[in-house]
Amino acid sequence: MQDSFILAWRHARTFDSRRGTAMAWLARIVRNQCFDVMRKRGREAPLDDTLMQSWEDPAPGPADLTALSRDARRLRDCLEELDQGPRKSMILAYYEGLTFAEVSGRLGAPLGTVKSWIRRGLIQLRDCMER
Repeated sequence: MQDSFILAWRHARTFDSRRGTAMAWLARIVRNQCFDVMRKRGREAPLDDTLMQSWEDPAPGPADLTALSRDARRLRDCLEELDQGPRKSMILAYYEGLTFAEVSGRLGAPLGTVKSWIRRGLIQLRDCMER
């Protein structure tokens, strides 16, 4: 993974949003890195079946998924409690990955205001989630 992200960093200028999403571009880099590693290693000995059966599934179980779903609903409800400016700022920054400056440009608000909205919004979200 680290090698993939280093490659992504070094070749960031080659990303073209007209050809696809950033996530798809990163996934392609990781996929190609995996194929390269597999080619370099060649054939490996198969895993022992008894060892494979003793491994736990790393995927979350139904109880974990329920808890995550509950937390996600709670976070969404807490976001709804925020005023419009802080809510939009946080969604753009944390869900869409925009920088503070990009959020400022998108909302047409001063950079300092956007930073304050996000800071106060995070504090309000923390308090709401702790209730």
